[in-house]
Amino acid sequence: MSTNSPDSNNPYANHGGASGDGGYSGQQPYAGQPGSHGVPPQGQQLPSYGTPYPGGGPQGQGFQPAGGYPANNLGGWALGLGIAGFLLCGFFTGIPAIIVGLKGMRAAREGRANNRGMSLTGLILGIIVVVLSLISIIVLFVLFSNPEFQREFQREMNEASTLQAVLPLMR
Repeated sequence: MSTNSPDSNNPYANHGGASGDGGYSGQQPYAGQPGSHGVPPQGQQLPSYGTPYPGGGPQGQGFQPAGGYPANNLGGWALGLGIAGFLLCGFFTGIPAIIVGLKGMRAAREGRANNRGMSLTGLILGIIVVVLSLISIIVLFVLFSNPEFQREFQREMNEASTLQAVLPLMR
């Protein structure tokens, strides 16, 4: 390339456009376009990514935080704790599911979260888990307070321990 134009060192400048102007039709290269190497043309600046939205920035109407809603994890935790309590943990995760579910519902009401349904589901599952755990404790207490049940239970336990002692001998 023997021309003394500003693009004479640019290997992409004359790539054979139909109009004979380098293929850009008078358009200046912008950041990211071949030949610009991320540098804006003289006299121009790269767009600023920190400019506020119309309406005043973070306080403006319709603004959503960059990382999503800050309290959305409460709904997920409430749901996970409720499911875990329902499947295997009882009180240990049922009560925290109720607490976290209530906090998630409050966050949704205040606009800090948008997953009210997950919080509500975790709260309901937590309540069900606590109620079922209380019922089972009451039933077990009533059963073990019955002398006839205690004798039968003790007999079954003795039989099971005798069977466990005999099974290794049979192998």
